[in-house]
Amino acid sequence: MYRVVKATEFLAITGASIDDIKVTKKALVWPFQKCKMIDAIPVNYTFQVNAMNAEKLPFLLPTVIIIGPRVDDHESLIKYAKLLSDHRSDSQCENTMDGHSGSSGSLAGEQPRGVLPMIKHQIRPREAVVCWSPANRHRHCKCRNLYAYPTTVVLAVVEERKELAKDNVRLEAEVNQLREANKRQVERIKELEYDVVEGQDRVGDLCAQLGEAHERMVKRARKARVRAESILNICDDLLGEESDEASCIGGGVEGEPTQSNGSTSPTADYAFTSRLQF
Repeated sequence: MYRVVKATEFLAITGASIDDIKVTKKALVWPFQKCKMIDAIPVNYTFQVNAMNAEKLPFLLPTVIIIGPRVDDHESLIKYAKLLSDHRSDSQCENTMDGHSGSSGSLAGEQPRGVLPMIKHQIRPREAVVCWSPANRHRHCKCRNLYAYPTTVVLAVVEERKELAKDNVRLEAEVNQLREANKRQVERIKELEYDVVEGQDRVGDLCAQLGEAHERMVKRARKARVRAESILNICDDLLGEESDEASCIGGGVEGEPTQSNGSTSPTADYAFTSRLQF
């Protein structure tokens, strides 16, 4: 029978033609062979540790430890398969941790680190490793000793809240200043827009006045041109009349004296002035 397992599982095969044990993902199981599936998913183990703080007050510390096989080492997988072939892995680990859950420690942060080496020592023969524990999360630094007493934690929280309140007040003041500046800018923009509109109106009025003045000048120029043409016509007529009179006088009776210095007759002068007035 051909068997295939999931990505998180392994097959442990023993029997005919196999000297010790064979760990694989897929295989053809022949007669006189036994096959057992082994789950390699890490298991969560939750238990409570009796701890004691710096003020000598006992309390229960909930702890979660994730334990699983070392899947990157084939020899470890073979040993893990041998040890888990007849019983569950979580039962053995639970018995191991239950034996240490009743101990007590000095600080809450130190208790998981004190239990963890004993758990590792008990599960090491099974080739299992601790994938995660609270000790992986807590960092060893000097600042963690500053909050050993609950009163210190409360005071630290109060101080932090005061600092946050000061920061909030400062930020609110800055926000209000920015809002006022934005309001002033908006008002200034509105004033500039109003000035621009007024300037456009004045420019439009001036353009209209210039157009009217241009029309008036054009009309005056046309009138002046018409009047100049009429004056030129009158002058031409007068010159023609004067030339006719001069020819008539030159062809008259001999010995009759003619008027000198180019003086014209009173009748011609009156006609010229009347035409100019017209």
